Amino acid sequence: MSDWNPGTAKLGLRELRRLRGELASAEAVLVAVMKTETRRDTKATLARGFGMSAAEAAKAEAEAEAEAVADVVTRIPGADDALADGSVTGEHVRKLAP
Repeated sequence: MSDWNPGTAKLGLRELRRLRGELASAEAVLVAVMKTETRRDTKATLARGFGMSAAEAAKAEAEAEAEAVADVVTRIPGADDALADGSVTGEHVRKLAP
């Protein structure tokens, strides 16, 4: 940790935010694909498609609301790119769901 200073920490946090966005985007797209293929709800999709236990899938669904994000990402062109590059957060995308 001694190698970090305010400048590198700021860059590190920016990179971490970008990586989180990429992961959220990839998860949303994969959940959407799996839901389309399996015709299952989000919890079942996460459990089967991602090898999660039912408890892990329920927690992931509650925390990330992957279904809402997946729906927006599939309906709005560029939403997955914006999520991946950190221009928007999962929370922003979820607010577009209704």
